[in-house]
Amino acid sequence: MNEVSYSILINLPKQQVWEKMRDLTQAHNYVPGVVRTVMHTQQLEGVGASRVVHANGGKLLLDETVHEWTEGDGFVLRLHRGDDRAMPIFNEMYFRYAIEDAEGATLFKPAMIVKPRGLLGKLMFKLARSKMQQSVADVGIALKEYYESDKPVTSARMRELKGQ
Repeated sequence: MNEVSYSILINLPKQQVWEKMRDLTQAHNYVPGVVRTVMHTQQLEGVGASRVVHANGGKLLLDETVHEWTEGDGFVLRLHRGDDRAMPIFNEMYFRYAIEDAEGATLFKPAMIVKPRGLLGKLMFKLARSKMQQSVADVGIALKEYYESDKPVTSARMRELKGQ
């Protein structure tokens, strides 16, 4: 498995961050490019809870199913399209949402974890690593903004946060 990760301090207590994070219906408010989040399952949290995120103006659908759940500390989502892989070049893709106490604040440590498929997958990971790293950082930056302000992060606001 290969991993790209990021860390960012959220100026809220860990318990408050966890209460927001465990709501799997809110990804469209902080994941850049996601415009809608719909739960697949009646189960709203814990292993097996599943959602579909709509990105690229709603044209791209991606399933996200909770693969691991650690109450109060985070979860890992398996990224897929129905029974198929999320991307043909990766056998497996996961996104980890992890939080740690940071003396009255919370350290958020998002990560993208992939298992490349064959030599082509390994090569593509190397080529896409910096783009994936930026995507993980963008989720961290936007989640921090959304949690601290309670306002959905627009593309214009994201550009401001990144100083562009």
